[in-house]
Amino acid sequence: MLFIALEVSSRAGGGSRSVGDHRVAAVRLWSPSPDDEEALRADFELFVRGYFRRGLSDDITGHLGAVLQVRPKGRNAADRRAGYDADGRATQVGKCGFYLRPSFVGRILRT
Repeated sequence: MLFIALEVSSRAGGGSRSVGDHRVAAVRLWSPSPDDEEALRADFELFVRGYFRRGLSDDITGHLGAVLQVRPKGRNAADRRAGYDADGRATQVGKCGFYLRPSFVGRILRT
């Protein structure tokens, strides 16, 4: 996996989303160690089996997961997808994505 860390330039301001307004700070080619793979797998299973498959996606907080976290994804809270509630009934749930925790990415970039 290739990691490219970008720094926001002072001329662009903190809210710039253009890649051209950033400076490359670090580049790392990374392959997970067996311990990293186990930590990633454990977090993924926690979210998928412990929350999504049980219809508990609304109970996920940013504090869960050691190396992965689930965060809202989409334009706003009204951006929903098909899912299931805790009783197995079809419902609409917020879109979300899996993200590596900053501390985990920092460790990768320091190696």
